[in-house]
Amino acid sequence: MSDIRRFTATLLLALWWGGFTFYAGRVVSIGHEVLRSTVRQGFITERVTTELNRLAVAVLAVTAWELVARRRAGEADRTAWVAWAGVLVATAALFALHAQLAGMLDFARRVVADDDHFYARHRLYLWAAAGQWLAGLILLHQLARDRR
Repeated sequence: MSDIRRFTATLLLALWWGGFTFYAGRVVSIGHEVLRSTVRQGFITERVTTELNRLAVAVLAVTAWELVARRRAGEADRTAWVAWAGVLVATAALFALHAQLAGMLDFARRVVADDDHFYARHRLYLWAAAGQWLAGLILLHQLARDRR
């Protein structure tokens, strides 16, 4: 069971982190180019980030299960727990900021309804996402290491 749990936790974390990385690194810029609009691409990103944030919650649950099991097996890993906590805090911040940002959008007309506040809040969102990405990378590294 421990091999299956470890594999599942690592695979789910890799799926989330890899999807996040690919979307941020390639899809957003391609979307801007194809749609010729950062705002239109932003409405796609709003939907995708909702899914990524939900996936992060699943990652947190499964990786916590793995980390608890490791601790019980005498394989305590402080770095993994600190990274896990970083992902948790960043995910909570992203959910809160995402809700605020969505409240500043006019979904019917596909425009930013509150330009004055949106972009300052969006910068905070990007910083929180960068922190989440880095913590996720550290957590992925810690889980993928061979413990045998």
